[in-house]
Amino acid sequence: VSGSMQHEQRLELLKKVMGLLLGGAYAFESLNIIAYSNTAEPWQDSMVAGTPENVADALEYVRGLEPRAATHMSAAFETAVKVGRGEDGDCDRLYFLTDGEPSDGDPTSIALETARQLKCQIHTIAFAAPNRAFQMLEEVACKTRGVFRAPNYQQLKLCMEAYEDA
Repeated sequence: VSGSMQHEQRLELLKKVMGLLLGGAYAFESLNIIAYSNTAEPWQDSMVAGTPENVADALEYVRGLEPRAATHMSAAFETAVKVGRGEDGDCDRLYFLTDGEPSDGDPTSIALETARQLKCQIHTIAFAAPNRAFQMLEEVACKTRGVFRAPNYQQLKLCMEAYEDA
């Protein structure tokens, strides 16, 4: 998790969003999570079944995340190739979230190779990221049949408040 996630309570908001997803708002056949900063650390060594026990464990992993250092996107994509396979096959989609721009050069070619090897779409989300990160994220999503989204912090906060009030 990059150090910039400590600004504007971005990490806390991310944890809330992930809590909604992992708390039952979405059913998972399988899943894995990779946190990245200056290194990439997967939650599991491979894709795991979306059982209630695994989803609860994934949520605990997310709740324990802390801001660290840089934004080494290439390391995250390289790790996805290593852990994006499981007993039931490869992942069919990858969600890539960042609040910054890469600190390790342009990861576009590595991201596209990840999609090719896993035969998956890459959906990219610019989580309050600077506009200069958009071009790479849009290109990766477009070239892998994924979707690019760029909600700003205020939009995310309003959505979370509305969800909590409902």
